[in-house]
Amino acid sequence: MSRRLPLVLLALIVVLGIDTALKRHLARVQFAELESLRAEARALDEAWGRLLLERATLANHARIDELARTELNMRSPDRARLVVVRP
Repeated sequence: MSRRLPLVLLALIVVLGIDTALKRHLARVQFAELESLRAEARALDEAWGRLLLERATLANHARIDELARTELNMRSPDRARLVVVRP
């Protein structure tokens, strides 16, 4: 029994060393994936901000009025044709 103990301990140390190395490698891989996902999230946030800005620009009342007048040939009705409804 006393002769086997050093071999068992050596084998245990080797197994634990390999296990530690594998876990550290897995942690590095997961950290790299986390950083990649964080970068993707930042890019998506930037794209969302640009889309919000574009929506605000496209929904500008002056722009819509100009497009209605130029592209759709719309105009305000004559005052004589306006009807005001009061409650």
